[in-house]
Amino acid sequence: MAFSATRMLMAAGFAGNVPAGYQAALFSSSNSTGSHINIPTTSLSSSGTGIISMWFNIAAIQSPNGNSLFSLTTNPGGTLACSTNPGSSPASLSLAIGSNGSPNAGNTTTHLVTTNGWFNLLSSWNGGTGAFTVYVNGTGPGSVGGTVSGISIPYATTGPFIIGFFSGNASALNGCVSEFYFAPGQFLDFTNSSNRALFYNSGTPVNLGTTGQTPTGTSPAIYWKGAYNNLTNLGTIGGSFTAGGDALTNCSSAP
Repeated sequence: MAFSATRMLMAAGFAGNVPAGYQAALFSSSNSTGSHINIPTTSLSSSGTGIISMWFNIAAIQSPNGNSLFSLTTNPGGTLACSTNPGSSPASLSLAIGSNGSPNAGNTTTHLVTTNGWFNLLSSWNGGTGAFTVYVNGTGPGSVGGTVSGISIPYATTGPFIIGFFSGNASALNGCVSEFYFAPGQFLDFTNSSNRALFYNSGTPVNLGTTGQTPTGTSPAIYWKGAYNNLTNLGTIGGSFTAGGDALTNCSSAP
């Protein structure tokens, strides 16, 4: 997936596990849209801070457009999006964050993800201070100073928030998702290992609370447990995701 007018970072990953008791949905990619779910973000204020945590696995690296984990815009430039870069496995994982029309700050480091292993993506950013951290399964690169300085993402005009698809180049996920957490307007410094431990515990998820409130004391805008047959958003936006493309099914590797 190509990102223009955004900040980009490539994050490392190592195989992990989703323990018994957690659920995960399988997103297919058998057609041009694949399985995907979306929820409106019109109620969200613009913000330069945010937190994302999610568990995912990838069945096969998609070509030519990569595997889309999530995206926040139908604009091909992307405001908030994450995908694998197309190519053979293992592949790099790219997280792009930026305001509409903002220049690309560039900072990239090459790291790789593999297929059929569980990964936890954990990221936070602060446009006021320039802090931007990305961890996969608790491991850095960690801090990348200055790459998000001055951003303010206009959530109300760039939605909906989509899991499993990026319309800019029709890339689908072809993999599973569990414990999806998105908190715009909140921030935790993930260079502090105790803050990472609020989401990730030695290869397993952490109980985030009934509405995802435990890590920060405030519920995130989006918190989806990952059940293929329950698309309720437990976060502050409320409501439910709308499904599109192929039907979601249960992911057998997350009992």
